[in-house]
Amino acid sequence: MPQILKTCKDVVLFRICQNAWERPIHLNQVEIYDADDINRALTGIAQQSSRHHHDGSAEAMQCIDGNRYQYPNHTAHEQGEQWWSVSFKEPIPAVRSFSLYNVNTYWDGLPKCFRLEFARVEMWDVHNELVYSHVITVQDDPELFMEETGHSKTWTLDPDFEFVGSQQPVEAGFVCV
Repeated sequence: MPQILKTCKDVVLFRICQNAWERPIHLNQVEIYDADDINRALTGIAQQSSRHHHDGSAEAMQCIDGNRYQYPNHTAHEQGEQWWSVSFKEPIPAVRSFSLYNVNTYWDGLPKCFRLEFARVEMWDVHNELVYSHVITVQDDPELFMEETGHSKTWTLDPDFEFVGSQQPVEAGFVCV
């Protein structure tokens, strides 16, 4: 289950990490919506740890250009943590939701969409503190792996959530710790 560690306010970095050689990060598109329903990813700066050059995969910025279904971004098959991120010069005052558009291509008869399983989604605030973390799994996030949903999923957050004392509320499927 995703964890909201603090409020998802003043977010300056959205990052997807994967620590497995056989599972490079494949993405078509990332959208990050603020409280006014504006896709702030369109104004961000995307980067990635590496780029797979053998198949002409896309640059990191292509994942935030608004084209949900295109040739995917693909990090290299390398040891150590692979990551893709989008940073913001101006913090997002409150993140309302984010959407991921997974790849829908095949290689040697196997769907590439499963390479995103076990990737970790993170959001960091202006104080360089982790405010959101979620590990993607087929069990918790089946929409990302299904053709019927376009290999996409949207997570809706409560930007006004404040963790107080020993309360551990559960809000819309999100566990707050």
